[in-house]
Amino acid sequence: MTFVVRLSIDEAGRVGGIVERVRTGEKERFHGIDGLAPVIARMAAKEKSGERTQREGLDSAEGSS
Repeated sequence: MTFVVRLSIDEAGRVGGIVERVRTGEKERFHGIDGLAPVIARMAAKEKSGERTQREGLDSAEGSS
């Protein structure tokens, strides 16, 4: 699994950002550094459970032709 993490820090020093699951393009926002790990854990659990997004289904169909 590959993730892109985009972090930002506001003027008050608060951390936040977006995690993107590269293969699917799924994105989820997090707030606070402690919010990062749960987002990645949820995305990883979806991968393990075999949950497929519409984009994954399209990618699979394109690869089979």
